[in-house]
Amino acid sequence: MQRVPRIGRPGEVSDFHDSSLIAFQYLPGDETVVAVLSTPNEYDVQELWCIRLSGVLAVEFETVGDGEHQGVRVPPEIYDVYDDPADSAAERWRKRLQELGVRNASIHVITLASSFLRGWGSKCEIEGIRVVCRSMNVDLAPPEFRGQEFSRPRIEASD
Repeated sequence: MQRVPRIGRPGEVSDFHDSSLIAFQYLPGDETVVAVLSTPNEYDVQELWCIRLSGVLAVEFETVGDGEHQGVRVPPEIYDVYDDPADSAAERWRKRLQELGVRNASIHVITLASSFLRGWGSKCEIEGIRVVCRSMNVDLAPPEFRGQEFSRPRIEASD
């Protein structure tokens, strides 16, 4: 059985390092975000994983692109995935949920960190796609994504 990648805290070693974003979907009826990533395992073989974020409270991202499709279909790189429950967005939502009568709410601030899907200008603190949610789960991607694995070219290190 495959080892399920773990989403850690900022600065920790990431199981999702050097991934590619294959799909990103918000399901409003379920208040859920589903992200499918192609992620290299310890043998550098791509595996497809589904990150399901439930109880979605906020989704935020920008792109550093110009909004024009460049003709080449390369999935955006995700260089890390992390959960930062100490993020200012988490505190903002804890206060909001307390006002609504929800006590001891679990809040996750999940970031799919990317060099392309990130904030710029006054929003430069956004490091990728940021989702504030109540719970998260990582599992194998559904069968319909089979065959969409994506291997990123490696940049060789030099002296």
